[in-house]
Amino acid sequence: MQPAQKTGFRLWFWQRLTAFILVFGLFLHFAVTHLTGEPLSFGVVNSRTQHLFWVIFDSILLITALIHGFGGLWSVYLDYNPKGTFRKFLGWVVVFFVVIFSAYGLIALRALSV
Repeated sequence: MQPAQKTGFRLWFWQRLTAFILVFGLFLHFAVTHLTGEPLSFGVVNSRTQHLFWVIFDSILLITALIHGFGGLWSVYLDYNPKGTFRKFLGWVVVFFVVIFSAYGLIALRALSV
C-alpha cells in the first residue's frame, strides 16, 4: 500500500470509528439527560459530574466529537485535491484546533467536577 493510500485508509477508519463511538455515546447521553423524567438543571449536571464514570464518558464524547467533526472538515478539504505546503500547514491547523478545543473542554469539565 502506498503512503497516500495508507493516509486515506486511516482517515476513513477514524471517521467510521468515531462515528460508531458517537452513535453509542449520543444515545446514552440523550437517554440519561432527556428521558429520565428528571428536570435538567445545573445541580443535576453538577451532581452527575461528581462520578468518575460520567467525567470519563463526557471526556471521551467531547474528544471523539472534535476528532470526528474536524476529520470531516479535513476530508471535505481533501476533496479539492490540495498540494504542497499549504496542505501541510492546514493539516497542522486542524490538529492545533482539535488539541486546543479538547483542552478547553476538559478544563471546563474539570471545573464542573470539583
